Amino acid sequence: MHYYRRETVIYILGWLALGLGIAGALLLRSGVFDNIHGESLCAFRRATGYYCPGCGLTRSCFALARGRVLKSILYHPIPVYALFLYLIWMVRTSVCRITKKQDPASYAVLTARFYKRFEIAVFAGIGILLIQWLIKLLMQLVYGLDWFKWLNLA
Repeated sequence: MHYYRRETVIYILGWLALGLGIAGALLLRSGVFDNIHGESLCAFRRATGYYCPGCGLTRSCFALARGRVLKSILYHPIPVYALFLYLIWMVRTSVCRITKKQDPASYAVLTARFYKRFEIAVFAGIGILLIQWLIKLLMQLVYGLDWFKWLNLA
């Protein structure tokens, strides 16, 4: 039963994160931060001239908040991927709670199986992060192309 209480706290935090995410998206859509987003935010890029694994995350979040999913993925795929995983987790947990699947033995087995798969999805996200970074970096080093300018995203 201790496991169930811990997941309840995480579930409540998930709803809080949803509320904060919606508020943040509305704030980004309002245009308040339009003048600060751009390359100048990346300290690694300013210092070395090369992309870091997170280059494009801010722009991706701005595009996602405005509903431009494809543009968001082209800037950086992780925000869309993380949102997808979050929604899967919230829907799955909500369905379990609504249908009252709280038999301790079966719930623990189902939950352990789900989280094992979820863990694999998180590692896949790390792989996506590294692959997109290598693609951007190789285009910059080998071809001398700026990813964001090359795709007319700057």
